[in-house]
Amino acid sequence: MLNSNFQWRTDSLAEEVVFSIEDAVYFKDFEAHEGDEDSGRSESEESRSTVVFPQTEVKVEKPRMYRVLLHNDDYTPMEFVVSILEAYFDMEQRRANQIMLDVHRRGVGVCGVYTKEVAETKTVLVTEKAKMHQYPLKCTHEVDRDAYDV
Repeated sequence: MLNSNFQWRTDSLAEEVVFSIEDAVYFKDFEAHEGDEDSGRSESEESRSTVVFPQTEVKVEKPRMYRVLLHNDDYTPMEFVVSILEAYFDMEQRRANQIMLDVHRRGVGVCGVYTKEVAETKTVLVTEKAKMHQYPLKCTHEVDRDAYDV
């Protein structure tokens, strides 16, 4: 008995089910030839096996988003924070100044919301740049809970 959720692909006039293994069904294809036993084709051309898998519906979900955060400290100059925001987060100077003031006044500021890989990369790049200039600027990332029902 054949399962109805199989997608069948046929290349010949007739098919014969040989056997089935798990979700795959193997077919032995053959074509009807009239009279002539030697049609000039090899045995492999006359007898082919095809593997058919059931159709599966693929569900694609939106990736989780992460917020990249800058944390305030008493040593990193405000100009350096602005330059980081302009260079790594592609902000104009006015927006970078607003974020820098949020970091200064509230202790933390959101630089942007990205997929996990992008957020991790930006966090590492900002931290390395701060260390290179010997500043203790802390940059982290966390799941953006505002975008999800938690």
